[in-house]
Amino acid sequence: MTYKKGKIVPKPEEGTREVLTPRAPFIGDTEVNVICGNCNTMLIKGYSPTAYKNVIIQCVNCEKYNEI
Repeated sequence: MTYKKGKIVPKPEEGTREVLTPRAPFIGDTEVNVICGNCNTMLIKGYSPTAYKNVIIQCVNCEKYNEI
């Protein structure tokens, strides 16, 4: 299992990027997991780069915005 940390970024301006706020980690089919760059909360289990283009994930735990 490999872990990738999200890069903390400011809140994107409205309409510039899609912001996802999952209540539970997204599930994919790879061996790469993405964790919050601030608090290490699991954001994605099974990260696939093609599925998350131009997306910011807001951590449900600390509310920081993560760029992947």
